[in-house]
Amino acid sequence: MQLTGVPACDAYLARYRRCVEESAPENIRDTMLKAIDESHRAFIEEAKAPVNHPRMSRACEAALEAVRHNGASWGCVP
Repeated sequence: MQLTGVPACDAYLARYRRCVEESAPENIRDTMLKAIDESHRAFIEEAKAPVNHPRMSRACEAALEAVRHNGASWGCVP
């Protein structure tokens, strides 16, 4: 996986992908993986401007917290 250049986003994407692959209900897994791939591509583009990195970092940290909260119902522990 190509890194975004924003460590918090790279961690979020890797942990979320692992949770989805290992724990997400099978009937939604493919859709979730496609969404992760789309986010990954968008993050790579957005990260090309270093001025975006602090905002992206905060957003990815918040997104990882949301995964911890929302994913708990299907056994996701990122």
